[in-house]
Amino acid sequence: MLRVIHAGTAAMRQRPLLARTVILFGVVVLVADHGAFLYYVRVHVGLSVGALAALILLVLVTHLGLLAPAFARFRHRSGVKATVGAERKVSSP
Repeated sequence: MLRVIHAGTAAMRQRPLLARTVILFGVVVLVADHGAFLYYVRVHVGLSVGALAALILLVLVTHLGLLAPAFARFRHRSGVKATVGAERKVSSP
């Protein structure tokens, strides 16, 4: 398996234009496939374009890792300090 990977990377170094073309083709196919899938989901599930756009945006933000810092910022502003494993003690009257 490693020989195949090494042979592939060596060929890519020898032909950089071919490597760029293959990568560009792969990206175009990946984007077109996602577009076809989202069209299929929208038609058969009956989602509106706005709901589908919001879902795509949420998945994209989560995938890029932008949701956790935003959540931490809002949690910090509210004054609630979350501690792992700590329980609140309720004082009995």
